[in-house]
Amino acid sequence: SSSPLCARAPLRAQGRRSRMGRKADPSVDGGAEDGMDDLSGDDDLLGEESCDEVAACEKLIKQRWVVDDMAKWTIFEDLEDELAYHRRRSRALCHFVRAMGVLRKDVKSLRQENKELNDVGADLQEAYERLLDEVREASGEAAYWRELAAANGARAGAPS
Repeated sequence: SSSPLCARAPLRAQGRRSRMGRKADPSVDGGAEDGMDDLSGDDDLLGEESCDEVAACEKLIKQRWVVDDMAKWTIFEDLEDELAYHRRRSRALCHFVRAMGVLRKDVKSLRQENKELNDVGADLQEAYERLLDEVREASGEAAYWRELAAANGARAGAPS
């Protein structure tokens, strides 16, 4: 279940005027100057919780009306238009909030995994250094015994 802010509400784009007092020109940017021209196409992204909130947010973030603050440059004729505009952005915000929760969980688990991998890497480094010391010691002992055997062989081969 979603909060009242996330409830679906129809939005009307008609009747908005720019700060200059002219009606929005639908030929600009393929639609109204406030980027709210194709309302039905992305309203399906604003419905109830989706299975993948992060993917929904990735689609929403590509929408001009989500990224740009169009209300900054728009004077709304009707209070209903302005309320509908802000409701729509609020519904989009709900997706971003839920996606943030998902991403925070992912970040937490990735940080835990990173810590575990760092610990395992430190253990591997210590094991490598320990084995390297053992190899050095074994190489030293092998060189000692080789020299001892060579010295004994030279003594045994020398006339007494």
